[in-house]
Amino acid sequence: MDDFSAALVTPSDRNTRLRYEIVKGNYFLVSKDKEKALVQYNTAIKLADDQNTPDQLGLIYSNMADSYSELQDYKTAYEN
Repeated sequence: MDDFSAALVTPSDRNTRLRYEIVKGNYFLVSKDKEKALVQYNTAIKLADDQNTPDQLGLIYSNMADSYSELQDYKTAYEN
């Protein structure tokens, strides 16, 4: 997205997109597609960082840890 387009996106739109990415990650997690869930969570992290929303970051990292745990990658789960 270029600078002009980014300026047209309201904070409400960015928050909606962040929530969408989290919900989509949750969907893939429940669907047992952990790799896709992690892709969605990584996208959500970038959005949450841009929006400076630490509460959302905590939720995302918790969900990511669950995903890594389901993949039996306990070291990475602990790091998240």
